[in-house]
This record gives sequence, C-alpha cells and structure tokens, in this order.
Amino acid sequence: MLRLGAGAVKLQEWNGTVFGDVVLAIASGGTGSNNATGARTALGIGTMGLQNSNAVAITGGTLTGITALFLRCSVSSEADNAYDIGSYAQRFRNGYFRSALVVPVGTDKYATG
Repeated sequence: MLRLGAGAVKLQEWNGTVFGDVVLAIASGGTGSNNATGARTALGIGTMGLQNSNAVAITGGTLTGITALFLRCSVSSEADNAYDIGSYAQRFRNGYFRSALVVPVGTDKYATG
C-alpha cells in the first residue's frame, strides 16, 4: 500500500508495520536520495552548485570558448614574480589604465606612464 503524506508531501509505502518513505530513482523523476547531500551527488551537482552568485570560488579547471571577457577587478601576483599575459600569437590589442602603468625595462629600471 502506498500513501501520499499531506503534511510533508512525501510518498510512503506500508511495510506491514509502519509507513516508510519511498526514495524515487532519478529515472522515475526523483533524486535517488532522501537527503540533500545524497541528491546532489546522485544528480552530479558539484560544489559550484552550492555557491551564491555573489560569492563564487573557482579553484581549478580551464575556461574555453569565450568570445568576450570583461573584468572589473584588480590583478596582482602572489609575490614579486613575472607572469605572461597572452602570447606572441595572441596578445592584447589595447590596454587602458586609469592611473599608472609600470613596465620593467632592465634590472631595477622601469618606465612609467
């Protein structure tokens, strides 16, 4: 015997003694679990599915297929290291800086503008 509980609106099945909750498989339109963590795992929802849109932390992977990327942020390095942005074949066409640009032109020598 099956029943649909009115209070919590859940499907339950009689086992001969008590009604127990029925876990619907994904193929049957359910989540395959009776708790949120198990449902996310069964549905393949990773950690990004748990993040708010105003606080996203991306810690790996590769960004591809982007035709335009607009950044409104500051860019800094972890230490006094040199990092390449772009490559000889694919480099920035224009760069706009509100205050100053510092370009190294030799050992301890810089051009600013």
